[in-house]
Amino acid sequence: MENIYTGKTLEAALENAEKELGINKEEFTYEILEYPSKGFLGIGSKPAKVRISYEVSPEKMIENYINGLFALCGISGHTINTSIDGEYVNVQVDGEEASLFVTKQFDTVEAMQMLISLSINKELDKHYKVSLNINDYKEKTKTRLEALAMKIADQVQKSHRKVTLNAMSSYQRRIIHSKLQDVENITTFSVGEEPNRKVVIAYNGPDAERKPRKFTPPSERKGDLKKGGKKGGNKNRGDRKPKEFVPQEMSPDVKPFFPIYKPEDQQ
Repeated sequence: MENIYTGKTLEAALENAEKELGINKEEFTYEILEYPSKGFLGIGSKPAKVRISYEVSPEKMIENYINGLFALCGISGHTINTSIDGEYVNVQVDGEEASLFVTKQFDTVEAMQMLISLSINKELDKHYKVSLNINDYKEKTKTRLEALAMKIADQVQKSHRKVTLNAMSSYQRRIIHSKLQDVENITTFSVGEEPNRKVVIAYNGPDAERKPRKFTPPSERKGDLKKGGKKGGNKNRGDRKPKEFVPQEMSPDVKPFFPIYKPEDQQ
């Protein structure tokens, strides 16, 4: 890679290159394009100009990128460890203040991961797959999501009702799919569009074709369960016609249990 730097003196131009690139003079070569000129009485002075040629490793580029981003956010006291295995680059960042970038939905870390990939692939004209981990958050996220997946799968097996989880990132969805791929009578698939794509956990056992019994709220049920559970038990009583009262003649030998008064007895 090549960059051009300037300075009042040749030494100042080289120091500017060291500071910006984050490397020592021994790690790059330079070509002097212009020597500094003082001019006449300060008029027409020109700075020194040098062309710097250097080789930057992916590890160094990633370190510079993260340090520059953290500096803008006022974050310090962190460490960066980078390992490369072919096209795969694993970046581990540790530091108390670095937890600022860790969110429950993992969006911020994945955004940083994508930006780092785009940056180094463009500069080095290669294709690296970067995996960024901050304070072991990926391991904690995996443990939490796997426990959630097994809990929901158990509910689905009992109820035979599919469950749609909240929107997740692609990394989080892969954890759910991977954990449940060998669970008996359970299948998973994703629905929706990014960034609102969701995982569905569904039952696919031998009796999956049988639809679960539909739950009907008490307010919508027919019949009055309190009155024997017969349909129509809660009909409006105002619609019923009262039975016609037919008096029965009483035998003269039978005395009523209550006194009977005749109109003439009250006179």
